[in-house]
Amino acid sequence: MVSACMRKWFNWCATENHNLIRCLLQTIVEFLDHLYGQNMQFNTIASYRSAISKIHVHVDGKSIGSHPIIVKVMKGLFNLNPPKQSSVEVVDVLPMMDYIQSLGSNTEMSILNLTQKTALLLALTSGSHPSDLHRIDLSTILRTPNGIVVYIRNPKESKISRSHGGKKEQFKKLFIGSYPDDINFSLFLTTTALHKPASIDSIARWIKTCLTVSSESLTAKDTRVISAFLAQNSEADLTTIMALGNWSSNMVYQKFYQRGISLLLQRNNIVQKIIEEALSTPQ
Repeated sequence: MVSACMRKWFNWCATENHNLIRCLLQTIVEFLDHLYGQNMQFNTIASYRSAISKIHVHVDGKSIGSHPIIVKVMKGLFNLNPPKQSSVEVVDVLPMMDYIQSLGSNTEMSILNLTQKTALLLALTSGSHPSDLHRIDLSTILRTPNGIVVYIRNPKESKISRSHGGKKEQFKKLFIGSYPDDINFSLFLTTTALHKPASIDSIARWIKTCLTVSSESLTAKDTRVISAFLAQNSEADLTTIMALGNWSSNMVYQKFYQRGISLLLQRNNIVQKIIEEALSTPQ
């Protein structure tokens, strides 16, 4: 399946009359500048850079993504428009759970609602990115007496780790409960006619639809912080939490997710509220 990034690159090359797999570096720089001119975020532009790097021939013995000129251009774009920092708040998950329950039984709700529900619950219970859910292949399913085990191929963390010389597992095992009849395609399909494999953006949008019931500022990426927060709140041990998120080390988890949880607690003054509540309780 051609990704949205690839499709846009293909169309741009066709319009500008460029060879999409063998062109000048200046052409790629112009395309990246074109994306910046469309007010795209740095992370989105970086996704296009990575997509081009996968299909383009090496230049000066280097891939497009690692070529010094492209690296310098990306640094410039980063400085012009750095990624926004995550601002996840302490989330009350009850509204979104109530919303899901209000949809009714799985056999009666619409395909769209069932898809949104499945995407959200899988993201929360597995600490997965939308891109991880996109890669679920039902041919990897292992049925058990109590449910099924799904292996997520090449989870995002394994790719990041291997690019830095790490040795993360290339499969993420996920156990879930009862499962409907066999489907011969990807787990997530589009809900409109033809029902093709859903894109990462579609899965992220479905998750966000449910998350915004609890907080309008949440995005699909925030499910990993929420997942870690819920796991800690249920007294899961650190080993379990790290395995759930497929984090490369305790240091990475502490740096990004523990810190994120700590900051969101501080912002909402949770500790002070607990103390005030305790002091106001009659002895």
